Amino acid sequence: MNDALGYISGSGGIERASLRQSAGVLDRLQGRQQDFASALGIAQRGQAAGDKASPREAAQQFVAVALVQPILKQLRDANRTPAPFGPGQGEKMMGSLADAQVAQAMVRRADWAIVDRIERTLIEKSGKAVTA
Repeated sequence: MNDALGYISGSGGIERASLRQSAGVLDRLQGRQQDFASALGIAQRGQAAGDKASPREAAQQFVAVALVQPILKQLRDANRTPAPFGPGQGEKMMGSLADAQVAQAMVRRADWAIVDRIERTLIEKSGKAVTA
């Protein structure tokens, strides 16, 4: 009888862990949706104000968030270096913020063809003529 109760309570722990994991996935997904929405908001605000740099900024932010930042996260997560040389608790906690900053800096400082293409698409979709 105790084995059965232990099994039932053990499976509840698995279900709780699964729910926590699902909640974490949803939180990450919502964060990415907010990043994407803010990138689109930059483009729309710039188009309303007649600012030509805003579609560029939106394209840079989109590339940084959608392409570069996930790659940096995978690289950071792959770091399995042991204690004295591995990442500390602070590095683990602030790693995603560092990834975001590094991704933004990389995209701004380099001439990425995909950023140019996304910028042109944003301009075309807004109905403005492309001035290259």
